[in-house]
Amino acid sequence: MGKFEDSMTYSTRVNRTLYTDKSQDRGGYTVQRVIVHNWAGLTGGIERLVYSADEASANYIGLSDGSMIGSVPEERRAWTSGSYDVDASSITVEIQNTTMAPNWQVSEESINALIELIADIARRYGWGSVDRSRVRGHREFAATECPGPFLYGRLEEIATRANALLKSGSHIAAPTVTEYAMASPVKGWVSMEWRGYEGHAGMDIACPVGTPVYAAYAGTVERTGDFSDIGRSGDRNILIRNPDQEAQYYGHLEECLVKVGDRIRKGQLIGYSGARGNVTGPHLHFETWRAGGNGGVDEDMNPRIHFESHGVIPGSTTGQETTVSVKEEDELNNEEKYMLNELFKDRTKVANMAWAINQIRGTDVPRIRTALAEAAGERAGLLAALKQIGGGNIDIEAIKKAAMDGAREGAAAVAAEDVAGKLEIKTKEG
Repeated sequence: MGKFEDSMTYSTRVNRTLYTDKSQDRGGYTVQRVIVHNWAGLTGGIERLVYSADEASANYIGLSDGSMIGSVPEERRAWTSGSYDVDASSITVEIQNTTMAPNWQVSEESINALIELIADIARRYGWGSVDRSRVRGHREFAATECPGPFLYGRLEEIATRANALLKSGSHIAAPTVTEYAMASPVKGWVSMEWRGYEGHAGMDIACPVGTPVYAAYAGTVERTGDFSDIGRSGDRNILIRNPDQEAQYYGHLEECLVKVGDRIRKGQLIGYSGARGNVTGPHLHFETWRAGGNGGVDEDMNPRIHFESHGVIPGSTTGQETTVSVKEEDELNNEEKYMLNELFKDRTKVANMAWAINQIRGTDVPRIRTALAEAAGERAGLLAALKQIGGGNIDIEAIKKAAMDGAREGAAAVAAEDVAGKLEIKTKEG
């Protein structure tokens, strides 16, 4: 199958898989140890390890909610430690941290999941026992502080507890993935990713005005209405705070069906989408905020991390579909997911160019036009490739619309720059 493997082995501890081809054959090496890393960032680990061009990957990715993602199959060497020999004889795990420097703390849920994973690996590879020599930190093989002090200081404990689990003879059953703790808030298509342009704090899911909007998570309505004091537009918006104090913002709504203080269950109807405020077309603007955040700078997180950690494709399901089977989750095969990701990255490039044009006067407009034309050509090629794959599980028309929206945004930005440039020249000339 080329870069997509015919045979993939993952631990039964995984909740889902996000395959990446950033790997190499183990070259005859046998697995001798588990090497532990941390993300070195609160978000963005999945994008870097799975989708980006960075030479970085991992066999497993552990999230702070205790879920475990299989990425590089165990048959393959992930790109983590900077040494072929070390990685070829190791299974590597990246753990999401919950705080930044100096401690780089991780959650107890992710530590427990790591312990279960190590015990399962030891059982399958016939180690007999687990000690500190089997559980190593990235810093023991490279000039790095990874994992941070918190996680590194607990490796002895992790090894001891994994050994106890191994010796008990307990088997780790595969998780039953029948329902996720998150739902897509609206039926539509992603028209703009988080940080699609400078300062874009959420994900835009395009949908017609009046499309039902559902709560992505359970929580309590903290605020509704106008959020202009924190830089959000529209007069019918909703903020829901979760029990863990993270929050979700639903913007540009046409109608709000909840009030402050309402306790909301996941999948509950909370309003209808609209195009109110500063918009270029109807969509739901969906933000995820850090625990205790109030919408300030650097308090927002990439919603795609949340969607991916729960196995939800944004816009593909609605809050009413609270039960999602593994089969339904895997309707998009790896090749299709790869192509869709490339398409989204292409739209982000266009959005970034549009923002730059709006911010900078005296831009070389012909050069920008050329870049936009090249991006449009790439987009057309991606759409053609998607059709060749089969497209039975992909809404090609929706993707086309999203792509055209991006092209129109770029073209509009160029036109705006042309006008602005002429006005500026006229002003200077008096």
